Amino acid sequence: MSNYPAPRELPPGKVLIAEYGSFAASELAIVETIAEAPSSRLLAAVSLLWSSPGFEVAGSVARWTNGYWAVRWTRSDGAVMGQRYRNNEEGEIHARAHFERLTSTRAQDVTP
Repeated sequence: MSNYPAPRELPPGKVLIAEYGSFAASELAIVETIAEAPSSRLLAAVSLLWSSPGFEVAGSVARWTNGYWAVRWTRSDGAVMGQRYRNNEEGEIHARAHFERLTSTRAQDVTP
């Protein structure tokens, strides 16, 4: 098991950013693909993701995240879309339910 950075207390509405090279490599967020679904008629790919706390790419700087659960999908026209959920048990439940809705047999012909 990896050692992940601990979540940080950030005031509501505030974002912690840093320039690349100003923080240790061990402070980078680690994103893991938990599940992937095969393509359907409308969706080219659907993934269930989990991210540890840490800095994530945000253009020319890095932005701190306290981790998240996410569902990302690529439509057949190439557009990438997604939804993030909190990095807690409730967030995991919501993300897994969302992933299931998008990958269920009934959802194969419905736009997310």
